[in-house]
Amino acid sequence: MSARIAALAVCETVLFLLLKKYKPELCPLCEISAVLALFFIIMPEIRGLKDTVSELLGTAGIASDFFAVLLKVLGLSIITELCADMCRDSGQTALAAKIEFFGTVSVLAAAMPVFKAVLQLITAASGV
Repeated sequence: MSARIAALAVCETVLFLLLKKYKPELCPLCEISAVLALFFIIMPEIRGLKDTVSELLGTAGIASDFFAVLLKVLGLSIITELCADMCRDSGQTALAAKIEFFGTVSVLAAAMPVFKAVLQLITAASGV
């Protein structure tokens, strides 16, 4: 898989440099297509990792609900960072800052079930 990712990165870089010289308006599309291709290459590995960790958590008797939240937060963080970096590369720094802000809000919203569970645990332990 690493060889496929490296080959894609080299091809994308060469294509980007050629487009930058002759058709610079197509450079953002080249970058977006490379990111999407990388995403589809790595997706089966992520799915396998998720299944393995879920199986291990089940064996250990740990609720997988928190793991699902962790995966959502991780996915949101990665997508936010990729989008913000693409915006910065295109010279849209203000848009990149807004995307990071909305990504942070999304992460907080996705993590709310964990905060709620911790608060219930603290409340139950303190007897309030």
